[in-house]
Amino acid sequence: MNLLQRFRNWTNQWPEGGRWAIALWLGCISVVGFVGWEIYQEFRPTGIPTADLTIESPAPVPAVQSPPVDRPKMESADADLILDHFPCDPAAWSLASELCLATEPQAALRLAAAAAEAEPDSSPIRKDLAAACWATGDPAGAQRQIALLPEPERATILMRIISGAADQALNLPDAGTTPSPTAVAATIRAGIGLFTASGPPRDAAAQALARTAETVGPYQTDTSRLLARWLKNPDEARHWAQLTATLTGAVDDQIYSISLLPISDRLAAEAGAGLARSCAATPADALLYLGNLMLQDRVKDALDWLDGLPAPIKGEARLRARRASLLGALHRFDELKSDLLAGAWGPAEPDAIEFAFGSRLAAQRDQQVLHRDLWRLALNACNSRREAMTVVLRLAQAFGFHQETAESFEALLLLPPGDSNLARQYAGWARRQNDPEFGSRAMQWWRKIDPDQAERGLEALRP
Repeated sequence: MNLLQRFRNWTNQWPEGGRWAIALWLGCISVVGFVGWEIYQEFRPTGIPTADLTIESPAPVPAVQSPPVDRPKMESADADLILDHFPCDPAAWSLASELCLATEPQAALRLAAAAAEAEPDSSPIRKDLAAACWATGDPAGAQRQIALLPEPERATILMRIISGAADQALNLPDAGTTPSPTAVAATIRAGIGLFTASGPPRDAAAQALARTAETVGPYQTDTSRLLARWLKNPDEARHWAQLTATLTGAVDDQIYSISLLPISDRLAAEAGAGLARSCAATPADALLYLGNLMLQDRVKDALDWLDGLPAPIKGEARLRARRASLLGALHRFDELKSDLLAGAWGPAEPDAIEFAFGSRLAAQRDQQVLHRDLWRLALNACNSRREAMTVVLRLAQAFGFHQETAESFEALLLLPPGDSNLARQYAGWARRQNDPEFGSRAMQWWRKIDPDQAERGLEALRP
């Protein structure tokens, strides 16, 4: 008889009065445990060393131009809110970083760093992190991130501009002087001027970029997108964002263009552009549109739109996973449970899902001993299957269970061979909790599994 059946039989064999007595007994144990924990918290020693995960923000570099304060802000620019609502979803974090870069650079930095921790080999995410480092006045951090990119990705116009501007800010030889075709060199030089100059020289650089953006050619799209992202004047930024969206027709450029509009105009603009309709054509575009809705805190709208998609589109694996994330954010846990049993987050162990949801119910009723025991049963029921344990880990984050999240990470890290990328994710998650105990534990695991990457990773994690 499996663990789940034993658990059900145990609860069903008692008459109603007996079950209430057991609940009262468990409640008393919980109260005693709670009081003991409070006493321990009052008198426990402090000062757990966590220097490994304490990352000091560098002093701002005066040469970097401050982002405009009069451009519309993204409503959900609170990075912690996004990370908590959509755990294990680096694609959403990366999109959020891009959309809030101009108005909330610190939030953009936090989101891009979290996404890079989860997907360290993603070049687009690494580029977002480099841009966020520059926007927050950290040219050295921007250079560190660019150095981690593959060589062809470092050669894109935006990365060469940021790299050259960073070199100027750090008084290093200017990367923009490397031999290149005249048109490219001129564009890079103007971009560096946009980032580092002020007054008339900066205006001249912006005008040079505008001439390139208005001229049909290989650099038109890159320069118009650059102006849309970085110009201080909101009207000018909107103009170039609209041009970029027209030139590319890409969903991400359309979303960015609409995000610059006043909040009251966005719904009409979405409808006028037929954005919802055009994004329903492919799973990739649908994911971008869902991310846009989520970041506007329109989570219910996102779920309704997703449920209305054609079956072949919404049945795609990434969209099924996103639907489960939306259900978790809306606390529609019964539906989430059904989706997970159907494999929305990958192959799951049914008994483990049952135990995990039972643990959540026990926590709701403040039955802490039962809550912890059931969570351990959920992990044990996975029978060391990595995919099933990953689902349990994601549930711990969706439920907001910090201790159980740490335990789930550590149970996964025990599986051979040790997963260094997972250890890196654990370190990133622990850092975001600002909890000394979690920080120390996560770094111990990372160093145990891959000491070299742990040391290199600490440097790369510094935004």
